[in-house]
Amino acid sequence: MKRTHSLLFVAVLAAAFSSCGNRKFLTEDMSYLFLDYDSYAQNNIGTRVKGTVSAQMQTGEALPLKNNQGFNSSDNIHVRVNDQEFSIYTTLTSFKTNRIPITLMYTDKKNNTITSNDTVYLNFTGNAEYFGAAEGGIGGTNGTDGGTSLLLRYGNDGNPGMDGQMGLNANDLEIHVWRSKDTTFFYMQDVVTKSVSRFLIIGSNAQLFVDAYGGTGGSGGDGGKGGTGKNGENANNKVKLPGAGGRGGQGGRGGTGGKGANVTVTLHPSVTEVEKVLVIYNAGGNGGSGGKGGAGGKAGTPLAGQSAAADGPKGADGFSGTPGINGQTIMLTQEFDITQYNK
Repeated sequence: MKRTHSLLFVAVLAAAFSSCGNRKFLTEDMSYLFLDYDSYAQNNIGTRVKGTVSAQMQTGEALPLKNNQGFNSSDNIHVRVNDQEFSIYTTLTSFKTNRIPITLMYTDKKNNTITSNDTVYLNFTGNAEYFGAAEGGIGGTNGTDGGTSLLLRYGNDGNPGMDGQMGLNANDLEIHVWRSKDTTFFYMQDVVTKSVSRFLIIGSNAQLFVDAYGGTGGSGGDGGKGGTGKNGENANNKVKLPGAGGRGGQGGRGGTGGKGANVTVTLHPSVTEVEKVLVIYNAGGNGGSGGKGGAGGKAGTPLAGQSAAADGPKGADGFSGTPGINGQTIMLTQEFDITQYNK
């Protein structure tokens, strides 16, 4: 059944109130927030779905929010208010449910907040996505700039940037897949955490995408700038030549990419042409980019008749990190007890 508030109605209101920003809405004038969408449109976990967050006003009007300013939501939904889109990021607690409870929040310019609960109903006809890519490595800090030497004439060398950290390895996965009538079921377990994710697809025109990349290596830090040399001097009948600029610091090395997940897929004989419903991405993470070498410091300014000192050379750029090892995908077709997973 379609939602009571149609997208057309919301679009008309959006045009009528286009001059109003979120901050003109006060929570004291609102009854509740709700997510308006077409429940017949293709949707699934990870699908981008057209939808609008609106405020039901005490006057009886339903006014859409204009942007994400002041808006927040529960972790299982990501709403792009400007684009009138949302995506569900969660796992099913059971194959027997299609109800995803969500929480919508809005804080007005008076710092008052209204919180409302709503429900998204999945119909499982769209593509689904599992987000299991590993986190990237932390980037290296930049090297500090070299100052001018206190005792000597030249500028100090810039300090090198720190190396980026290695990207994390993706956790290995075990997936059991079976089919009943027009529905494909996926029972997935993280081998490391033992957490379970459930997905299902109705029909033959959608796919489950498994993102199990290794984490990207952290970028190397940039090298610090070389210090400036001292200017030429002639004081107290003592002539001092200009100092050379300091060398730029070397850029840090990019971190190594993390390993992609090993994924073992056990297919029930009821599943044929699995490539049409399951796509696995488990390559190793990209290596981090190397940091930039710091600029050389400027030489001090010579007095008339003095030879110019040399500017400091630029520091060497850091090397890029090497990619991580690709994960392996193993496909097995064998009988298994579906009731063990169909919960």
